[in-house]
Amino acid sequence: MKSLNKIKIIHLIILSGFIYSLFLGIINTKKYDNFRILKNGNFDHSIIRTDISQYWEEAYAIKRDLENGKSFFEAGNEYKHSYLFPRIIAFYYTLIDEDIKDKNGFFVLGNLKLGIPILNCLIFYLSLLFVSKKLIKIFPNDKIIYFIILFLSIEPTMTQYHSSYWTESIYISIILWIFVLLINVKKKILYNLLIGFLIGLSFLQRNVSIFLIIPIIIYYIFFFKNFCFKPIISCVTGYALVLLFLGYSNFIKTNKFYVIPSDQKDGPYYLLAHQLNNETNEAKVKKKEIWIKENNLDPLSKSDKKKNI
Repeated sequence: MKSLNKIKIIHLIILSGFIYSLFLGIINTKKYDNFRILKNGNFDHSIIRTDISQYWEEAYAIKRDLENGKSFFEAGNEYKHSYLFPRIIAFYYTLIDEDIKDKNGFFVLGNLKLGIPILNCLIFYLSLLFVSKKLIKIFPNDKIIYFIILFLSIEPTMTQYHSSYWTESIYISIILWIFVLLINVKKKILYNLLIGFLIGLSFLQRNVSIFLIIPIIIYYIFFFKNFCFKPIISCVTGYALVLLFLGYSNFIKTNKFYVIPSDQKDGPYYLLAHQLNNETNEAKVKKKEIWIKENNLDPLSKSDKKKNI
């Protein structure tokens, strides 16, 4: 009876977090699904801007290419940011048969954008249900479980992502699965293949995860000791399969096999070069433009983009 009550309380906490995040998503979408006028006179969508606009631009390109008869691997632009998230958006809008952009190139208003934060919430809180089942078996202390689930359900800096349009919500969901599977990791080949696959999936969602495999290999060494070889090989294989899929997808578009997105290649330059040279960002950009002109590089050419990077 005590165990049953514990499960009910945990489910109630998770349901409360789900409803709260969903409510925030409804409010945010209703309030900010509009355009605002910038100081320079241009229009900017109140939600789809900064990095979010890059995901939606890519989703639009993928949906357009698929509608024009291109294959899954051919659809979309060259891999620059998140690989998984734009495809989730594109497939969502393909499923509901709604446009992402209008004929003038503006993001369409009132086109059921709310489906994205709803999907975020569903994925995260279903993942949390899975986590709670594992935690009940691991921790005998009810207070510890309640605190963990309560924190993950309603912590503000996390719920803001579930109710918004960033990549973090689905990313955190994948990390939760990895974390829970690692707590009581097994030697089984398929079990570790799954962990490796999830690590690869987290990289497709947020490319900062490219080196996440390294601390997990170290963890395997300490956990399994002399029996670590097979679990490590299984995990790395699952991870490598995702990278091979990504590399092949990039090869189809560019005739070059690669897995690191271009924003990681030129990111250090854009973030640090002007600071290291004690100059303004504007001066750095001007020097870059002069260098491109002197070397006769075409900004629209894929090969010239690589030279620029």
